[in-house]
Amino acid sequence: MTFTDEEGIAELNSALKNVEFLKSNGAAQKLLDEGYMLIVAYASDLQTGQSFNVGIQNIGMLASLTLNERKFLDLQCPSIPKALESQGFTDITAEIYDLTMCGESHPAIVVSSLIQGYPFYEIMLVSIKSSYASFYTFAGFDLESLLNMVSAIERIQ
Repeated sequence: MTFTDEEGIAELNSALKNVEFLKSNGAAQKLLDEGYMLIVAYASDLQTGQSFNVGIQNIGMLASLTLNERKFLDLQCPSIPKALESQGFTDITAEIYDLTMCGESHPAIVVSSLIQGYPFYEIMLVSIKSSYASFYTFAGFDLESLLNMVSAIERIQ
């Protein structure tokens, strides 16, 4: 799996029109405070069709006090099938499981679907700390490989 460079991250965040956040923590903080979600890492493997990305968003202090990771995903899960159907996916299921990432148990939405007749999977985890949520999304054609990627992530001390 290859991580994209600064230019690729800028393209992923192109709706922002201002990618100065790539060069300055202060600029990133300003965008987060304005409610933008920033994609801060993206990796893909063209041979296996797998991808991984990390996004960060300021969800506000009140939301972070009233929502835990499970409640946040409980709110998101029901809307996933309809959103994926609009993109051409079929036979969609979205369920919440507890997975281990960074040595800790986290709830995760595991999506199973078909795209042009081929099985396709997504795993979405969220970690809420303070008033920020970080989102981790894994996607690909082999669920076992994606689960292995999730469990292989380690916390940097």
